Amino acid sequence: MSSIRRNPVFVTVLLAMAMVFLSISCSTKAEMTIGKDRRASISLMVSIPPEIEAWMRRTSGMTAGSQLFDPEGTAAALQNRGLRVLSASLPDRSSQAVSFEAADLAAFIAGDSRLKDTGLIHYKSGQGWASLRLNVTSTNASALIDLFPGLDPQLLEALQPPALFYNPVSTAEYRSMLGALIGRTAAGALDATTLNLKLVLPGNITESSGLSIGNGSNPRTADLTIAVVDAMVLEKPIDIYLKWQQ
Repeated sequence: MSSIRRNPVFVTVLLAMAMVFLSISCSTKAEMTIGKDRRASISLMVSIPPEIEAWMRRTSGMTAGSQLFDPEGTAAALQNRGLRVLSASLPDRSSQAVSFEAADLAAFIAGDSRLKDTGLIHYKSGQGWASLRLNVTSTNASALIDLFPGLDPQLLEALQPPALFYNPVSTAEYRSMLGALIGRTAAGALDATTLNLKLVLPGNITESSGLSIGNGSNPRTADLTIAVVDAMVLEKPIDIYLKWQQ
């Protein structure tokens, strides 16, 4: 545990991944930067496709001009988690942009046995290097729910993502279920949305799998793109490994 407390990088990656993964029904872009002082900053943009927005308003009774996001509520929830919110805004009525940072996130999950016992995280470090493996499967994904303060429980209940409710259906079966639940137009729009996560590390990446590594002889960036529906089902686990110079 002492090495975990001294190295909050892996916690930051997990939180960013949780926020991206749990932005259900949205097109999401997240960028996380780790400084040499281990300070982490995260920028998150979440946008709801018009077809999904129309379905949400129709089923919830929301008026046409009402906001889908609550940036003040999101900021307050992040602050309650001990994070420093840099900005929280609405670029438009169907999008939310949030930026925040943390000096040390180790305390965030230090006492959470679910995150330590489910196989989500494997972190190692040595002289001049550190490595991280993040493995999100249909059997452990539900442990991520508590990490995301802005998750809409009503939307979660309505869409019933199999990965979070441990419903062992295939991606094809869930696509069919979505078509019946939210209509073909909205389901088609959801099928076209993606989750995009960019990581900027403090040292050169020396080994990796499950991500695309930046160009150049000394890459320090890594990218992950996954279809929203694939993330909601996790028929194929999200398995990420990175090793970098400290």
